[in-house]
Amino acid sequence: MIQRRQNLYLALMVILSLILSFSSYTIAELELDKGEIANQVISNHLQMDYSSNHLYNKKEQVSTSVISTAKVQYILWCIALLGLISIMSFKNLKRQITYCSFNFAFILFLPVFFYLDYALVSETYQITKTELLGTALIPIALLLLNILATSGVVKDYNLLKSMDRIR
Repeated sequence: MIQRRQNLYLALMVILSLILSFSSYTIAELELDKGEIANQVISNHLQMDYSSNHLYNKKEQVSTSVISTAKVQYILWCIALLGLISIMSFKNLKRQITYCSFNFAFILFLPVFFYLDYALVSETYQITKTELLGTALIPIALLLLNILATSGVVKDYNLLKSMDRIR
């Protein structure tokens, strides 16, 4: 039962969420108002990653200081943990469906946590321009993998229920 297709989807989701949480893929680049923060920081650009938010000098492409760790990283850890628990509970399909549903909710909260990070940064600094990058769409793959895994588990559950009716 462990070699089922939905467990492969769940494993890919776990791997992708761990890669995103420990990597430095940039979600958005923000341009800060030069006049407002000229006394405080050297650079005028802010880079929001999946793991941290930091100021950097765009000309030299060098990070000057880390502002904070991103809340998005913690939700990605929760997604990976729930995915692992879901893989390990392959014998109890009802429980696996429940874990996949909770994981679906966490994945849907991912943009909310990204917005909270953005709101925190925009509250502190004057932002003049925001540029979302293509890597901000990577969590859509997490959503698709979770949907595929959930539908596979539900199909297995329905198959086992129908087998019990035949007996």
